[in-house]
Amino acid sequence: MIGLPAGIRKHPVSNAETMLGKAAGQGPLRTLPVRHSSARGINLQIEWRRAASLLRRRDHQARQPLARLASRRAHALGLEFLQSDRNIRAGCRMSADPISVWSSFLALPAAAKTAMSPLELDGYLTGIVVTPQAAPIPPSAWMAQLWGDDEPIFEDDAQIKTVLGAVMIHYNTLIGDIDLSLARLEADRIVDYRPLFLSGDQKPTHDAVRAWVRGFWKAMELAPETWSKLAEDERTKIIIAPFVGFFDLGNLEPLEIPDDIDDRLDEDATLIPRMILLLRRLASIREAASRPAPLPRRSKVGRNDPCPCGSGKKYKRCCGRA
Repeated sequence: MIGLPAGIRKHPVSNAETMLGKAAGQGPLRTLPVRHSSARGINLQIEWRRAASLLRRRDHQARQPLARLASRRAHALGLEFLQSDRNIRAGCRMSADPISVWSSFLALPAAAKTAMSPLELDGYLTGIVVTPQAAPIPPSAWMAQLWGDDEPIFEDDAQIKTVLGAVMIHYNTLIGDIDLSLARLEADRIVDYRPLFLSGDQKPTHDAVRAWVRGFWKAMELAPETWSKLAEDERTKIIIAPFVGFFDLGNLEPLEIPDDIDDRLDEDATLIPRMILLLRRLASIREAASRPAPLPRRSKVGRNDPCPCGSGKKYKRCCGRA
């Protein structure tokens, strides 16, 4: 669990939205009223160095073999067939809930034992959707990571379409739901987005949130440079702060576990939905900024106007003759 720098302790979400606007070069976003976070006592810089160092290890050379492996495995699992299905790409609804389809497949003996759980899958796909970079992560890069270290065994093409189709439909559904909630946040100052760990009316268990964040972390590993820069930037690292308490950092032990750790994790879990929307906003801003500017439209030259070639003659007596 981490704490926040002294300058941003009192108003964590308001600072996140203000810093997000500054990082995007658009000025501060509209401040939204939220419940203030309690003061935290653990050094944020130390914990962020831990998380960021793990992300930096996935450098360019280390990612090349993984990229080639992902391409081969995605092809073997019928990704081309999946992507050619226009109904799936459009996010059409299945008769069964996509998460139920995924859960049913995991219960089969042929399913990969290291495949993501439903909570991990929702966190993973959410991380893919909100990764704050100009170019979205393509399915060919993230599809193969669904199974972990094992390969699934499909009975036929129909089962491939059913299982991977459910994943793509849930992915497209997340995009639509997150974008709708972001519009609601900006228009009405209401956060109504609910990740899968908030699907019930009861307060989520820390284990459920931790499983969801485990999937989110796996999505972060696909874009380590993007997330490392976000974590190290004073203006944006607060956006990821609520996730960090649930990260599994391997053998790295925290320097201190405060007595009120449960209360702090509860508070972080309630902030995650808002931070998901802010990350999606930042991704949209960066994507829009990367688009080439439209070429200026040439106005029509009148016959009696000076010729644009600079000859000094009228257009009709110069280039207009052609």
